[in-house]
Amino acid sequence: MDKYPVLYTFRRCPFAIRARLALCVNQKQCEVREIKLSNKPADMIERSSKGTVPVLILNDGNVLDESIDIMRWSFDQNYKINDELESWIIKIDTDFKYHLDRYKYPNRYQNTRSYNHRDACLDTLKKLEASWRTMGSNEELNFYDFAFLTLIRQFKMPEPGWFDALDLDFIKTRLELLINSNLFSLAMQKYPLWDSSKKIYLL
Repeated sequence: MDKYPVLYTFRRCPFAIRARLALCVNQKQCEVREIKLSNKPADMIERSSKGTVPVLILNDGNVLDESIDIMRWSFDQNYKINDELESWIIKIDTDFKYHLDRYKYPNRYQNTRSYNHRDACLDTLKKLEASWRTMGSNEELNFYDFAFLTLIRQFKMPEPGWFDALDLDFIKTRLELLINSNLFSLAMQKYPLWDSSKKIYLL
């Protein structure tokens, strides 16, 4: 068997999901190593001291341990770059993710009112909606869908009925397009936990 890049991943992590989506859509075959976040393999920690997924080890030994970097490598810059949406990637990965965690898991943080953080997330999405919808809703799933929607999907999960009633028509349309796609099913397939003594599974 040829040597494949190695992908350390965790199925439900939104950052790992968007990396897998990019790898799948660009047909970048990788050896999949599904891990437990509570029991991270020593090899992964050696390669990336951050200790977070996804981690992609390339054939030349280089390591990509940021999901956006894995996405860019997967696309090899073969996508229509939008400067305004590029700036939104940082906002989604930092400010939005900060409030998302506190909305979903308020018990993990002291003095946290989950609905205050829900409102902060919603405010961000309203602004993103205004910027993003200029691309048009008929486009095929693309780099920015993967960059934004896996985290937005997490935002929907606690209160799906409330989310579905929001005035975010473009975002909701793109999210439905993603989660109903064959690509999403492919990226979300289940793999056994990685064991170095067992069979290799490919993405």
